[in-house]
Amino acid sequence: MGRIEARKWKEQKVVSRRKRGSNRRRRAQVRVARLQARQARIRRDFHHREALGVARRFGVGRGAGPQRPAEGRAERRHPERALASVRDDPELQD
Repeated sequence: MGRIEARKWKEQKVVSRRKRGSNRRRRAQVRVARLQARQARIRRDFHHREALGVARRFGVGRGAGPQRPAEGRAERRHPERALASVRDDPELQD
């Protein structure tokens, strides 16, 4: 059991001893909730780091694999620019 888990367990015992509906119980519940949130953030960070390490080692995800040629991107994003370049090209004129 980790340090945060042990603290959360103790704080939860405190909550169970408080009278329902009291302000002290509410404050104790907030302490438990903060510990739970911290534990979740630590777990999420660990999983993110592990997945990122796997992706970097094995070339999976963003930036991996064959890249598309750069010349088609502007035309897809701005078709009016592509038409302007065609109009200005003397070889393509009738």
